[in-house]
Amino acid sequence: MKRLSYIISTTTFLAAAYLVLRFATVVDGGGFGVFPDAWHFLDPLRLMAMEGSSRNVTIATHALLTIALVWLSINRARDAGWSSWIGLIMVVPVVRLFLFAALSVVPTAGHPSTLNPPASRWLDRVLPKSRLGNAIAAIALTVTLILPLRLS
Repeated sequence: MKRLSYIISTTTFLAAAYLVLRFATVVDGGGFGVFPDAWHFLDPLRLMAMEGSSRNVTIATHALLTIALVWLSINRARDAGWSSWIGLIMVVPVVRLFLFAALSVVPTAGHPSTLNPPASRWLDRVLPKSRLGNAIAAIALTVTLILPLRLS
């Protein structure tokens, strides 16, 4: 799985899960104030401890989300030339943010066929290709995602 399709697929699954969980908490009578920030979304244990009818929906949504994220991460890790076992780290709620950032910036492993080189796309020209560039991009992406949440 290439980088761009991994980023789009993972973001789509996260957005769908967030909307389902948001809808479940609002319908359960909690109103919009029950689900205030992303940290509650990243900590499924706090949401699963909720009372009410939305608890089963919350558990099912997080289970399906975790299965989808593990499957996508295993495919992306294989494409990047990493061990497939790294995808299982997506089971850990907050650590999945860092793994997502790392898998989003790591370049694809060398193309096996020299007669059929991959087409050059604009995203491949923007994303870094060295290990140092990937590390800096992962840190910058993580800080960009975490810092606004901490300041609010």
